[in-house]
Amino acid sequence: LEKQAFQNGLQEGRAQALAEIEAQRISEKNLVSQLANELHSLKIDSDRLSLPLKKLALHIAEQLVRSELQTSSRIVEELIQQALQDIDHHIDGLLIELNENDLALLLAQQHNWPEGLRFEADPNLSVGSIRVRMHETVIEDLIENRLEQISQQVVRSA
Repeated sequence: LEKQAFQNGLQEGRAQALAEIEAQRISEKNLVSQLANELHSLKIDSDRLSLPLKKLALHIAEQLVRSELQTSSRIVEELIQQALQDIDHHIDGLLIELNENDLALLLAQQHNWPEGLRFEADPNLSVGSIRVRMHETVIEDLIENRLEQISQQVVRSA
């Protein structure tokens, strides 16, 4: 009787241990499944957030560039130098149109521009934009176009 009770107790203990192990295994399986779902959800959320974050970064960069343009004539000077190189330094009859603020900053620098070069304010041009006119030829370098190109590159890489 004692041996039988021992065997019964052993079997019951073994069955209880197996049931606990199985319950633990099911619980862990459910936890892993739940983690997998959460990770998948995070992947979807990060993909969904990626474009808005890139757009925010682009907006911040645009504001920094615009701020730099409002306090320094260096960028506009470089644009003018590039335009002069593009037209092989033919200065006669050359008109450079700038935003009023850019023109004021540029003239305050007292840069030694080639003789015959004329500057004119154009309130329709944005800060950081220039238009070069020579006879019937017009060369524009607009900040809107540069920012749009950057924006398109950011969106394509999203």
